[in-house]
Amino acid sequence: MSILVSDYDGTFDKNIFDIKLNCIAIASFIEKGNIFVLSSGRSYKSLLNKVNSHDIPYNFLATCDGSYLYDSNGNLLLSHSMDHNVISEVITLSENSKCRGIDFAYEKDYSSQYVASENISCLALVIDEKNISSDFFQKFNQLKENNPFYDYNYYGYNGVFYFMVKCKGLSKSSPINFLRNKLSIPRDEIYTIGDNLNDLEMISDFNGFAISDDETLQKISLGKYDSVHGLAEDILNRKVKRR
Repeated sequence: MSILVSDYDGTFDKNIFDIKLNCIAIASFIEKGNIFVLSSGRSYKSLLNKVNSHDIPYNFLATCDGSYLYDSNGNLLLSHSMDHNVISEVITLSENSKCRGIDFAYEKDYSSQYVASENISCLALVIDEKNISSDFFQKFNQLKENNPFYDYNYYGYNGVFYFMVKCKGLSKSSPINFLRNKLSIPRDEIYTIGDNLNDLEMISDFNGFAISDDETLQKISLGKYDSVHGLAEDILNRKVKRR
């Protein structure tokens, strides 16, 4: 049994034609007794909407950059929670900067509204690239010094940057490791593919492949694939590289 984990935006959904071919390949992959995980920075609600609209076969959905893991019946299997004092500091930074706002990762969906009584696994300061200043970077780095038990990183997508704050060690690898232990799957039977820096950990931690020309991903991946279906087919035919 193998596990294949694919990012969604820019990876599984490169274009509508690729999505159809990916669905066919993944259906065959699952039918042969393997596990497919769709992983995304999207919320559960948003990702499930894409899954339903394209009829994408899957076993698990990993959402909010590894914060939550759901099975195919919608059961929540894994979640994380931030300290609300840390959240308050990020809110203050947002209010004093030219941010669009903050995306709070609740269990089912992102929201720009802060609800102190709800579990929040991570959050993202959303800011247009043109509004990112040295002063903003300085204040963001100050957050790191104030709260060393959290991870701070950022990535851009279509001219918008997401400055992430999340629990230490939380990444797209987190739900994969959970499944690896739960299902007793050897690490060398786990394959990942993605296109952006939020995919970095899962690409470097497992048999990871890039689907973009990002130099950072290219350096830590085992190679490049142009499609998810190409990787799935190579895994089934045992023609794929492994660490």
